[in-house]
Amino acid sequence: GGGRAPFRFEEMTRTDLALNVNLKIWKSLEVFLQPELINVFNEDALTGGRIGIDSSTTVNTRASAGSAFQNFDPSQAPVEGRDFAYAANFGQAIGRDAYQLPRTFRFSVGLRF
Repeated sequence: GGGRAPFRFEEMTRTDLALNVNLKIWKSLEVFLQPELINVFNEDALTGGRIGIDSSTTVNTRASAGSAFQNFDPSQAPVEGRDFAYAANFGQAIGRDAYQLPRTFRFSVGLRF
């Protein structure tokens, strides 16, 4: 990519449904029920990927890969292949937490007094 900040994750949307039910039992005592359906349409956007400058580096430079690349001259625009290269895992998910929460059902029950 080119331009400023070209590496962005895809847009993410999510539709949730919730219902609150209160049942008066006696005087000020009531039971509440709250079913929730999170991510109704089970969307699966990537929300995080491999980034960093440690053992999981995914952009190789002279500092991380040695003489395979030239020293970077900040007065010039960096050139892929000469000054840096993306590793094979660049931008890929690092685990299941890199994706949005899948369709989930939660149910809460409680007493209020």
